[in-house]
Amino acid sequence: MTESAPGSLIIGGYDQELYQDPGVEISVGANASRPLRTHVRNIVASNTLNGTLSATFGLPSLPMAIDSGVSQLWLPREVCENLAGALGLTYDDSTGLYLVNDTAHARLLELSPEFTFTLGANATSRDTTNIVLPYAAFDLEVGQPFYNTSRHYFPIRQAPDDNLYVLGRTFLQEAYLVVDWERGNFTLWQNAHHSDGHAVLAIQSPGDEERGSAGLRPAVIAGIVIGVLFGVIAGLTAVYFVLRKKKASRSPPDRNATPSPFPDDEKEPDPPELPGTSTMAVEANSVPIHELYQDPPRQQLMSTPIYELSGAGVEQELEGGQWKHVRGETESKALS
Repeated sequence: MTESAPGSLIIGGYDQELYQDPGVEISVGANASRPLRTHVRNIVASNTLNGTLSATFGLPSLPMAIDSGVSQLWLPREVCENLAGALGLTYDDSTGLYLVNDTAHARLLELSPEFTFTLGANATSRDTTNIVLPYAAFDLEVGQPFYNTSRHYFPIRQAPDDNLYVLGRTFLQEAYLVVDWERGNFTLWQNAHHSDGHAVLAIQSPGDEERGSAGLRPAVIAGIVIGVLFGVIAGLTAVYFVLRKKKASRSPPDRNATPSPFPDDEKEPDPPELPGTSTMAVEANSVPIHELYQDPPRQQLMSTPIYELSGAGVEQELEGGQWKHVRGETESKALS
């Protein structure tokens, strides 16, 4: 989470164009209500009615919470009085506000004082950063319900104890805050206030930034390339064998085969060829005839099958007397 001026909030990232280095990194505190706590080591006011002075002179480091839900800066009473004397502020006991009359307001606009907050992670850390606030960040007006008419006031309040020291939205107008909840830290920078563009970056989880910045190593890239090549080769090989199988299953039938009027019927096997030594029955005065293989006889349409009679003898011819034919001679004896 990042936050700077009121209404400027980015969830899960930060705008690289809105902060300036160096900043300070601070661990998130254990207080759940106000976990973002920093130490204000010094507050220096320059170009005031009294010149340049330290508003925290003689005071120890101030532990202060950063809270965008509060508008003012809640400071120790001594710090508020030091600033009031340098800026010509008037404290109103009824409202607890520091007012600026018209004369002092005109003079402060002319001087344009600045207020430098030196922040650290704790009271003794040497790692600090400066957040500079111009007078314009404090030049505010207040009206209802405090006053019937608008009046200039300086947004500081007296905190009753150190548990209520707060840097509110007035401070966040000039400070850029980035909170990394996963790593348990937050960072404060001076707000750059660039208006010519934005460069919003994501806050990556621990370990992700190393993988993202380093990129893929050459060995990993080579392994990916080899794996892809093997995958392509395997795919092409599988396609080739599938197409080849389909082509074989669709090959044209044998042109020399006799077509069948019933394609679904199974073709009967060809009859076996008779041995060459086999002979048909020998007729009278004839020589042995060897039968050659031929296709089964076909009959013509609407014809009557003709069967070949045995050459051994004829039993009967028409209605005449019954004769018996004997090979080589004829007997004319009628059989009763």
